[in-house]
Amino acid sequence: MELLMAQGSGFSAWLIRVFTKSPYSHSAIRFEGCESNKILHSTIGGVQISTFDYINEHYTGILRFKVKCPEARDAALVIESKYLGFEYDYMSFIGIGLAIIFKLKKNPIAQKKTLMCTEVPANWLNHIQSMNPAYNIPYLDPELLTPVSLKEFCESRPDLFEAL
Repeated sequence: MELLMAQGSGFSAWLIRVFTKSPYSHSAIRFEGCESNKILHSTIGGVQISTFDYINEHYTGILRFKVKCPEARDAALVIESKYLGFEYDYMSFIGIGLAIIFKLKKNPIAQKKTLMCTEVPANWLNHIQSMNPAYNIPYLDPELLTPVSLKEFCESRPDLFEAL
């Protein structure tokens, strides 16, 4: 399993990069094994399965982290079955910008049945922690996680992630 961060080229990607002061505007989960081309992520079309080819075509500066947890695949399958088909969370996209500007501890307009791109890996990592509390992964607020904070988390945990 891999965790991906990448740079989009559209206006919304530019806004994300400006507000988060990061080169990254998107995050996704990449499956391993015979499905190594399978990507789970949330984008304008909502939570969906795409291919790594899609990521290469639509994003640049792709940063990959190998996930060392044996529970990662099972957790990803749970997240896929739970969230696949949810719509993209446009309101939280705005809310996270407000939270960053005003240094809020909560996204003021978070939505329950929709997900931004970082909510997929946040829920996934939170589920890995629930499967194995020994990892001591702090709760990652899906409504406030940004691609850059996800990258920083991965870099701070070489026991769980390996940059590729």
